[in-house]
Amino acid sequence: AGGAYLYVDSLIDRSDLGSFDDVSSPVSTSAEPSIVPPDFAGVRNLLVLGLDYEAEGPVARDEKHPNTDMILYVRLDGNAHSMTMLQIPRDVFVGEAGGAAGKINGILAKNVDIGDGNGLGAVKMYIETNFGLPIDDYVTIDMDSLREIVDVFGGIEVYVPVTMEYDGSRLEQGWRVLMGAECE
Repeated sequence: AGGAYLYVDSLIDRSDLGSFDDVSSPVSTSAEPSIVPPDFAGVRNLLVLGLDYEAEGPVARDEKHPNTDMILYVRLDGNAHSMTMLQIPRDVFVGEAGGAAGKINGILAKNVDIGDGNGLGAVKMYIETNFGLPIDDYVTIDMDSLREIVDVFGGIEVYVPVTMEYDGSRLEQGWRVLMGAECE
């Protein structure tokens, strides 16, 4: 997971991204910032999957049959010097393909024992076939490891537009630094 983070992080040129000091006014620049390295040519489509092995909760999982709690499609275009990302909600209903709950995040767990032996081929095939999104490669991230990485870097700074409260948790409006356990 750390290697995947460092790889994706190395592709981002932060020098032109501006600042988010004032969220009420957008950052204005005279030219589009380039977030793809200049020596990268062509187009590369990546599927980034956050895997959850948590054995507790409403759906018991084990080390061999994780759910994909985060599904992110990343298109790197070296010709246009751009990166586009699409987050596919984990609760998208896919019927029988998604196992007992019928959700897209269950495809991997349902198909881990067939074909390639890791279920990733089934997730790739479903997304390519049903969404028309070509996939060249994929990266998996263990969600527990991601939480640890967030903590190592001192949290993630987010802007909360309005005070939110849910199931005993509360986030006040304004800039907040969230630690790994809070980023679920």
